[in-house]
Amino acid sequence: MRYIKVFYTGLIGLLLVACTNDTFDSENGEGTGYLRLALGSIDVELSSTSRAETVSLPTDLIPQTTDFMIDIRQGNSSVEGFPKKYSELTEEGIELMAGGYTVTAYCGENEPIQDTPYFSGSSTVQIYPGKPTEATINASLANAMLVPSVSESLQNHYSAWTLTIKSGDSSIKLADNENADGCLFVQAGQPVNAVFGGTNILGHENSHEWTIISSVAAKTQYVIQCDPDIPVFSFGLNAVAEHTTDQSGYLNGTKVSLSFGDLSNVPLSLISNWKATLVNATGEIVRSYTTNNFTNTGEMTIENDWSYLPQGNYTLRYSYTIDGNEVSEEATAIEAKTVTMPLPTFEAAVSAQTSYSVYTSQGATAANETDGSGIFDITTTTNISPEILNNEKYSDLFSVTYSLSSGGSSTEESPVFQNLQWGTHKLTAFALFDGNNATSSVDCEVTGIPYKGDYTNHSPFDDTVNPWICVGSGEYWNNHGYILFQYYFSDIKYNSYVFSPAFQVPEMINISYSTKAAYFTGGISNPSIDVYTGVSDKTDNPIKDKTTSIKRINSNQNPKDNQFTIISDNTSIGDNYRICISHNSKVESNWATNWLTFKSLEVLYR
Repeated sequence: MRYIKVFYTGLIGLLLVACTNDTFDSENGEGTGYLRLALGSIDVELSSTSRAETVSLPTDLIPQTTDFMIDIRQGNSSVEGFPKKYSELTEEGIELMAGGYTVTAYCGENEPIQDTPYFSGSSTVQIYPGKPTEATINASLANAMLVPSVSESLQNHYSAWTLTIKSGDSSIKLADNENADGCLFVQAGQPVNAVFGGTNILGHENSHEWTIISSVAAKTQYVIQCDPDIPVFSFGLNAVAEHTTDQSGYLNGTKVSLSFGDLSNVPLSLISNWKATLVNATGEIVRSYTTNNFTNTGEMTIENDWSYLPQGNYTLRYSYTIDGNEVSEEATAIEAKTVTMPLPTFEAAVSAQTSYSVYTSQGATAANETDGSGIFDITTTTNISPEILNNEKYSDLFSVTYSLSSGGSSTEESPVFQNLQWGTHKLTAFALFDGNNATSSVDCEVTGIPYKGDYTNHSPFDDTVNPWICVGSGEYWNNHGYILFQYYFSDIKYNSYVFSPAFQVPEMINISYSTKAAYFTGGISNPSIDVYTGVSDKTDNPIKDKTTSIKRINSNQNPKDNQFTIISDNTSIGDNYRICISHNSKVESNWATNWLTFKSLEVLYR
């Protein structure tokens, strides 16, 4: 119950009371004097902390001067004949022995708790022999005042109720359903508790006791605001969450369906504006449902563009209005439910291109524009709706990691694997979405074609991933290519033939190849040398599918590119086939050094 809303007000108005002291001067002179006593003002104004203006006691509670009693004390004892009514004092005054006295004017009882106010005021006086003394006593409220503030909700939701004030062992009713405008007075310094008891409109009895203050102050008004505990009904609310797919089987969102439990104890005719909300961990509303019809339940409405609900715990809350009074989600928090999202299920499919796949699908021209040693155009598709994947809310939920059976991995969105060893590579995509995963693999044929080797500035044997084979002795010569044959007279320094790396093709395919070769010297005469080229998966002997005679040129050891002879051929190759370049090792002395080099190899689909 929300009862404790207490406002404190302090009595305004200066209590014109002189300080008292139990040990004031009580020395008596000889003889007597007279005290002429008058009752001055009665201060009835109070101030309120709940509002700026002052408040006053109800008129019918303000006493008349004739209602006051007068007590005159010397030390701890009252003077003979006192206390007595103020109205019984005479104009001649009160004859007193010379000395000091405490004079008190009071009206009412000063019980721990009572339904009438208590007023008091006092002053000290000194009586001198043979002299009259005049004194005026001002009085003010000397206890605390308690008033109720009863809300309309209390009256609407409780058919019978009482609000009782307790102080010590005493208790008095402050208000009830028939009279909510009363007031009570509590002795200063006393503790005050309030007790509410009543029967609500459903016939349920409630009671509650709470502390207002541990010690009340005099001349202070306490406004006790009493609100009813508006009934919180259990609707047996339940929510079922399931991820949904469209007609094509694509994951496209999350459906949250509501259902009610037993509503036989709920006064449905008094309930309106019933609303449920589903809130995520950050407090954002992701679903809502409003109804005044409790015979049917349905699917909650998407809020804040959360079509899909990611993994995590969500809180289901509800609020409603009963008989015109709102019951908030905070009030129904005890009935809140935790809804956990299920794991999504989805499928993934990876695709990729190699030069060979382009060759088989688009032809040789397109394939020859690609990377013969790489895997490219890698994509992963899933049956997750683009509306989800393209929504920034879910950008952190989806990721794909690609890996190759030969080693290497990437988390880039569209990775490219390059400089691979030729052969079959299994590419695997590991797709992760919102805590669940799906994998997909595809075999990628990396053939090595197209192969476009230019050895003007580097040796073909620099490639250790897909290596060449040299039979015999040869040497790379910068800007000239690879030396297959070098001699001076009959002194042969280099003599070799070479095999390209082994191309990896799943079946016999048509190719074209070409190489640039030069036979040159710093001397004279121009005999020819035979250069053999061919293809084979064997490397025991040079392959001589084609013979090309090249004339020796005088290039002063530095033939230009256009002086190289282009040797080309069309053929077919199978798996592990190589291009072989060899020569007839024919020596033609000319009193100078002679060289046979090649500086390129190009292999293309056709």
